Amino acid sequence: MAADVRNSGLDRPAEPEFYYVRKHTGDEIPGSGDDAWWRRATAIVRSNLGERDATELLRAAIREVDPTVPVKVETMEARVDTFLARPRFQTTLLLLFALTGLALAAFGLYGLISFLVVERTPEIGVRVALGATPGEVARLVVSEGVRWTAAGAILGITASGSLLRLLRGLLYEVKVLDLRVLAGAIAILVGKWRL
Repeated sequence: MAADVRNSGLDRPAEPEFYYVRKHTGDEIPGSGDDAWWRRATAIVRSNLGERDATELLRAAIREVDPTVPVKVETMEARVDTFLARPRFQTTLLLLFALTGLALAAFGLYGLISFLVVERTPEIGVRVALGATPGEVARLVVSEGVRWTAAGAILGITASGSLLRLLRGLLYEVKVLDLRVLAGAIAILVGKWRL
């Protein structure tokens, strides 16, 4: 008995499939001929031999049965890598866009807080002149940063919630809503205005 195989893609459920054992010559197989489906079959071989030795033995065994059959040999790792190339590219591109967006948000927030501090410099000077401690001035700036960061985080999480369906189709066996990732992004933004 064989386990389910996802030949249609990792994001789709396994479909019904059957395996046909070729025990006889091509003349006895329905639909046989020069373009018969059995001449383009895929054989999956498990071997304890090295890749080169297993390839040579496999080619020799196929040549004994039918020397006209072209043989293409690839490892299961190479086959899976080929199968996963597009999802990996999409995930890498998505990660690049996400990191770019996070960097832009962090620098934008830093610029906004810097602008607000510059705008409030006269107020901060008056507070210091009236006896405000450096800790109180820092709390004033930090509270402003927390408000802007919280507003941006709420808007960002709300907007990302609407994109979850789109992301679900691009990811394979990855949680779309990962609270650790969201908390990490918010921590980066909070850490940026504390610098």
